[in-house]
Amino acid sequence: MDDNVTDFMAYRARAARAIAIGLNGKSPFNERDTQALAEHVRHVEVLYSQFIDDIVRGDDYDPDTWEVAGRASANIIEIGRRWAECKCIAEGNFVAWFYREFGWSESQADVFIRAYKLSLEHEIVAELSAEAILMIARSDTPETARMEVIQRTEAGEMLSDSDASSIIGHAERRLGTKTPKRKRKSRRS
Repeated sequence: MDDNVTDFMAYRARAARAIAIGLNGKSPFNERDTQALAEHVRHVEVLYSQFIDDIVRGDDYDPDTWEVAGRASANIIEIGRRWAECKCIAEGNFVAWFYREFGWSESQADVFIRAYKLSLEHEIVAELSAEAILMIARSDTPETARMEVIQRTEAGEMLSDSDASSIIGHAERRLGTKTPKRKRKSRRS
């Protein structure tokens, strides 16, 4: 799991206070858009808090935690949906607004947005673990690896996080695109 994922919690308290204020002290959004963005922020706070609680709770492949694991995966997808809507509402102001509200770069938001879009294209994505979803949604994940994880899951294979990581690692080595800064090791096997 990216260390940056947990950084969101540090910014969530100030999000509600700062949402209506632009960089010049004035809001770049009309009242309706400000309310819509604030509503999305409130929902994301709850979803993200549940997501962090769920991934701290345990193993996605323990039958006692499958419901929790499913909720963590669903929360990633819903956060992505809400951030995609925020991106549409904020238009050209999204990058500055998003960084000011959450302290994240646009590329970090895009991982969740891509997870949401992948789930629209392939319903089976919601069946993957939260960590596997985040791995395949990264922009630097080779498309061949992304599709292999999806296709094997669609074929009924129950891939662990380390299976998904291994598929991605093999594809990166074949393409010569392995990024040393990324950790692909999973807490779970």
